[in-house]
This record gives sequence, structure tokens and C-alpha cells, in this order.
Amino acid sequence: MGKLSLRNCLLFFCLMIMSIPAHAQKILASSTAKHAFSDPKTQDVFKLTLTGNTLLKSKATFEIFSPRGIRLYHETFEGFSLSNELEIDGFSVKQEEEYILKRVKEFFDKKNFLTPAITPKDPTDTDYSDLKIWNDIRTDRTAIGFSYLLSYEYNRKIAWSKKLKKTVAYWGCC
Repeated sequence: MGKLSLRNCLLFFCLMIMSIPAHAQKILASSTAKHAFSDPKTQDVFKLTLTGNTLLKSKATFEIFSPRGIRLYHETFEGFSLSNELEIDGFSVKQEEEYILKRVKEFFDKKNFLTPAITPKDPTDTDYSDLKIWNDIRTDRTAIGFSYLLSYEYNRKIAWSKKLKKTVAYWGCC
């Protein structure tokens, strides 16, 4: 194989960029936080990014990375899910976008991190959790949970399972 000419390299680079989906090219909002999660002694990186052409039609990507850059969690959802339909009823488009930006900014508030993930007083909830996962997280007194709300009522709680060596959703409702 011969060397690639500068022209061919530039052509290849342009083709690569053009193959990236349009929604992946424009970051509309993002929030990043460092917090213990997979190991109480280290800080993992929590990242929420909204991409697309408008906030109301954006795609949200929520990821958690270990200090070594290993992805521990990945979830995508509609950016509009960060709004609360009940609270924004009657809002203008600009007000809805401001509300979503506010939610992005507050997504990683300290109050959303739960230590321990499940307290001894938390009742076992078999309606909205897998009992095996619930018990796994409950018995690990060092497990750190993260709770987040999508839409006006869908709440999810996740934690790192040392037993399963992955992030698990230990509670999710409605």
C-alpha cells in the first residue's frame, strides 16, 4: 500500500465528518460533575449532554465514566424529558427552553446522590424494583445511589453493583 496524498487524506477526513449524524455535531447544553459512585474513594465523572438543533427536540445523553475513562453507564432520552409537563403548561417556547436548561444545570445537584443508596429504613419495594438487585445494593452499605427525574413523574435510582460489576437501576417508577 502506498502513501496517502494530502488530497486523499483531506477527502477521507471530510467524508468522516459528513458521516457523523447532524444531531451529534451540535451540543446545545451540557453539565458535568465529579462524585464518588463506583468506588467511595474515587470520583467518577457524570455527564449530561443535549445535542440537536433545538432544545425541545434534542437528544439527551447521560453517561458516567470512571476516573480511568471507562464508561460505567449510558442512557439516552429525549431532551424534552427534562421538562415537567405540569409545570411548563402555558409556557412559551423560550420559557420551556429555559426550564430545560435549568434542569440540565441542576441534574447533578448533591441532593440527587444518595449515601447509602438504600437506607435500612427504606421499605423493600417489589412493585418498582428487582428484588435481587434491591437486596444487592441494600446489603452494600458503601453503595452510592444517584436519583434523577424525567418528565413529571418518572424517577429512577441507579447504583454501582460491586457484585455484578456494573451500574444497575435499583428503583424506577412511573
